[in-house]
Formats: sequence, C-alpha cells, structure tokens
Amino acid sequence: MYEWWDKWPDQKFWLEATDRQDIGADLRAPQLDESGKDNWRYTLFMGAKPGNIVLHYDSRTEPNGIVGWSVIAGAPRAEPITWGARGSYAREKGIKPHERAGYVIPLSGFQRLATPVTLTRIRALEPTLAAVLADLKRKYREPLYFPFELSPKRPLRPLQGYAFKLPREFLALFPELSDLLETTERDVEAAPARNPAWSRDELILALDLYFLNPASPPGKQSQEVIELSRLLNRMGRALGVHGLGDFRNPNGVYMKMMNFRRFDPAYTGQGRVGLTRGNKDEQVVWNEFAGDRPRLAKLAAAIRAAVERDADELVELSIDDEGMEAPEGRVLTRLHRVRERNQKLVEQRKTKALREKGALTCEVCEFDYEKRYGKRGYGFIEAHHTRALASLPENGMTKLEDLALVCANCHRMIHAQKPWLSIEELRATLR
Repeated sequence: MYEWWDKWPDQKFWLEATDRQDIGADLRAPQLDESGKDNWRYTLFMGAKPGNIVLHYDSRTEPNGIVGWSVIAGAPRAEPITWGARGSYAREKGIKPHERAGYVIPLSGFQRLATPVTLTRIRALEPTLAAVLADLKRKYREPLYFPFELSPKRPLRPLQGYAFKLPREFLALFPELSDLLETTERDVEAAPARNPAWSRDELILALDLYFLNPASPPGKQSQEVIELSRLLNRMGRALGVHGLGDFRNPNGVYMKMMNFRRFDPAYTGQGRVGLTRGNKDEQVVWNEFAGDRPRLAKLAAAIRAAVERDADELVELSIDDEGMEAPEGRVLTRLHRVRERNQKLVEQRKTKALREKGALTCEVCEFDYEKRYGKRGYGFIEAHHTRALASLPENGMTKLEDLALVCANCHRMIHAQKPWLSIEELRATLR
C-alpha cells in the first residue's frame, strides 16, 4: 500500500462508505476479499492511527452523503466477523453474508453532522473538485484511494468499496466539514468516550420487548421503544452509569432488538441475517431465555418495577459493592443488598433471635461471634435476604422472616458465584 499520507500529519481523515444501521460503531472489514486477495477497499483502514478522524458516508439515505464523523480510538485487532460483499460481483456470484477472518478498529465520540454533505452537494462542486484532485495527484502522486469517481461520461459518484482516504483539501470545500480541519490531538483526547456496552439487565429488557412480536418488533418511533429508552436512562442514572447525550436513545434500543434477530431461527431460517454488530452477551441472554419466555417476562417485569418504584434505593449502594452479581442482573442484585442492609430491620431481626435463642448464631454453620471473640463479638452477625430476587419489587416490603442471620464467611459463600446458593444449599455443602 502506498501510504502517501505518512509524511503529512494533517492528512488524518478517512471515509467509511456504508449502508449499516449502527453508524459510528467500530470499523469492521474482512482481511481478504471473496477471491482470497488483499483488497485496499477493505484493508485501507489498517493504515489509520489512533486520533485520526473517520467520516461516515451513509448510502441508505436519499440523497445519500456524509452524515457524521468519529475518532479512531485504538489499533486494529484481528477478529472473526460476519460480512457480505456488495456490488455487481457479489450479486452475480450470489454471495451472502458469512463469517470470515476480519479486523476491527475501535471508534469513539461519534458526532452526527447537523447538515449532511449530500452527494448532490458534492456533485455541484465537481469542476472545483476535479481541479483539487489534479493538484493532489501532482503533490502526493497516485494512488490517492479517493472515494469518488470523476468521469466526463457520467456524473460524479461514489466508488464501490468500504474504506477510503479523504484528503483534507476535500474537507476544506465544505463549511460543515472545515471545522474538523482545526481539530488537534488535545481535541481528540477530549472527545467523549463511546456509550458503555449494554448490561445484562438492559439486554433482558430489550429481548423481552423483541418477543412481544418477533415477526414485526416495535419500530423506532413506537411508544414501546420510546418508553424503554426512557426506562434505560432512568436505570443508568440510578446505577451511576454515565453515557453520552445519545445514551440508549430510541434508535439504539431498536437496533439492539434487531441484534437478537441473528439468533432467531424463525428469522434466519428464511436466509436472512439480522444486525450482527452486537456484543457477546446478547447470545448468552438469548440462549438462556429464548426457550423460557415466562421466566424472561417475570424477570423483565421485576427489573422494570425495581427501576420505576425503587430507584432511590438503588442509588444508595456503591456500584463496586462486594460479591458476585446475581444471574438476575445488577438492578435486582443491588436492590437485594440494599434490603438486607436495612439497619432498622436487621436490628429487629437480631432482637428476635436473641429473645428466642439467647444468642446470635449463623443459620448455616452455627458460628457464634460472641463465643469466639468475647465482648467484641457481642451482637455481631450479618443478615441475608432469602426472598427470590425476581419477587423483591412486588410489594416493596421486607419482613423479618425474609432475613436469615449468617456469619460473614457463609454470607460471602452464598454470593461468591453464579447462581447464588440458598441457606439450605449451603448447609448441604457443609454437610
């Protein structure tokens, strides 16, 4: 590859030509084309450096054009991807998307342009662009890996391909893009990070919404998707999870539902693929719940209720609290721990045990802190909430009989791994 930009640090701009719905997500492309050869239209991005800027040309819209930009946040990494070639060659050969060796380049700070630079606008500047391109060829020599074809026989049009180099001289022609020419390394470092990956709780809620009507899930502007977006934002605030301004917006919620389609045999059985750019946890959640819809619905309802009614309680606990998160997810795990640390209720439970037994002993191993440590151990023991996590938000009340008194060791063993153990199961382990 002729890396003409290597000696020119200000030539830090690239162009992704795509029809994907998740524009701004990490760059992905195959390492070889369908004929088994290296093709610069796929691998050109390998020459990009962290801090460079990628502009995104969206071919889905009409008229299509450059709709936004992102910052390259790291080095390329090899990774299997699902990819289907486009264009006349792929159509003639009947090529369908399939898994193959690929590479991934992380992006951050996606910004959508307030005014897209449409193909119509680019064509309007074709004479000027032709003169600029001639100067570029004289200065840098060829190939430039330029994204547009200029021909006297037909109007300017995008070349077929995925990865292209975009000279800064092109950006200078458009006011919408010229501001990017002034970005510095400091600006790039200050660019906002990407939104955090979807949590297990969020995926459970998205899958539950998907199964309302798998054949035709709610659309981006539907009330169901808008409502879930609102709920996820409230949940994020309660858990201390921070994102960008577009955190879990309706479009992102809709696309997350579409990610599940790639696992749905009712959909893939028709030769379709679905959105493939999700995270690995989607398949974990699908495998666990696709065959157990009642459990999925019950758990999703519990998470919703906890966020809607118990958000204030969720804020009380540190996000890095001790112990393993339960299979039911972070929301119900946190609510469980808040409830079992209700000091007023715990003291009432201890008083009841002292009145009935005359001592505070672990209900699993019978350890007695006062016997072992003397006065220092008097009145010391922990409480474990025994009610099923999915039932915690049902009435918002914790009763004394919901709390078991356990030593610190046994309490940690209950929560040490997934799934958590019941009092009876831990007793059986000791036996």
